[in-house]
Amino acid sequence: MPSSIPVQVAGHSFPSINQARLHYAPLLHKHPISHAFPPEDRDEVIGLLESAGSAYHSDVQDICSVKGPFGRRCLWSIGKDGIPHKLSIASSLKHCAELQADKCKYN
Repeated sequence: MPSSIPVQVAGHSFPSINQARLHYAPLLHKHPISHAFPPEDRDEVIGLLESAGSAYHSDVQDICSVKGPFGRRCLWSIGKDGIPHKLSIASSLKHCAELQADKCKYN
């Protein structure tokens, strides 16, 4: 059985990537589709993007959930230029874990 991979995201420490996912996933369903997230939830997602090393974290104007393929909700960040970018909570968390593992290798 694989062991859990601890991950730190924007000041939060999680014992596993799955625990981190369970923290962020409710944001998808918390707000109506296509409505901008309030500042506290927007900041949570921006913290996730920043921790994952995303190039979009500094340009985010709004975050919202949209209906994606197969009726599932997805996160979008909308930049100051008005262009939406799809976000993946799972991919972002994996990038956080990879970045932390790389830091450990070189320290």
